[in-house]
Amino acid sequence: MAIIPGKQKVNFSFVSAQAKKQKKMIWILLGLVLAIVAVYFMYVKKIPIIPSTPTVASPVIGDDLSSKIVEMLRSVNLNLPLLNDKDFKLLILPGNLPIVPGERGRTNPFEPF
Repeated sequence: MAIIPGKQKVNFSFVSAQAKKQKKMIWILLGLVLAIVAVYFMYVKKIPIIPSTPTVASPVIGDDLSSKIVEMLRSVNLNLPLLNDKDFKLLILPGNLPIVPGERGRTNPFEPF
């Protein structure tokens, strides 16, 4: 290979040297951020470990609580004035009810017509 004065080496790279440096810097910063996040979650923020077996017995619903729930359900008022309204009674459902299922498909869908 001969060296010819006045001829320069042509760089066919589509990415300039500055863009390559910026790309490299972005990857370094991304790695640094990921490392900081990993250190934070591993050492700084302690996640409590939940035991596989419960150490405290679960509370059982007692008779007192059950009776309160039953009394609350009995005190619910279902006499709504809307149900007795004449406009509400004029409402009708569209279509024919009840829906009767029609004819089903063929027993062998691959059979020619």
